Amino acid sequence: MSVTTTECSAITIRIAESDDDRRAAFPVMAQLRPHLTAGAFLPQLRRMEQQGFRLAILREGARVRAVAGYRILERLVGPVLHVDDLVTEQETRSRGYGRELFDWLTEQAILERCQRLELDSAVWRFDAHRFYLAQRMKIRSHHFSLELREDTALDADFGDRTEEAPVPTDGRAPNPDPPTGRSWWLGVRGLA
Repeated sequence: MSVTTTECSAITIRIAESDDDRRAAFPVMAQLRPHLTAGAFLPQLRRMEQQGFRLAILREGARVRAVAGYRILERLVGPVLHVDDLVTEQETRSRGYGRELFDWLTEQAILERCQRLELDSAVWRFDAHRFYLAQRMKIRSHHFSLELREDTALDADFGDRTEEAPVPTDGRAPNPDPPTGRSWWLGVRGLA
């Protein structure tokens, strides 16, 4: 595996190699995935790592500022680097950490001879979309999913919004209670 470590002043980026690394990444990852618990995080990562998952950690000094989970996947279009998770520590967003980590991921994709770098982003993460578009990413597809178990937490997919809905510019009033979660989904399906 040809994974590089980037060092720029006090910033380092490297793949998590120890449980200490993984534990240090948890508070930042939990900002994107609030349903995760500290106790379940390490066992989940270990299972994912057996399937090729890698956790990249950007540190400034000893402090974790951003993390990214990714995999190299073989697809019919050729190999791709797929980013499962990319998050910057909330209080330090817009300071360049996300850009540094994104550039590092792009370098990894090139080193792995990938055809492209891909990621999915939740539809309400407007700030993230602006960031990805600024990185020259293109919107190439819609990602559809179907929950197959009744106990699957749809609210984990729909309910972790931290960004406000955009205010319409056409004179309409913003929706004060945008649709979320299982009740919204069941209503759309005519099952509520």
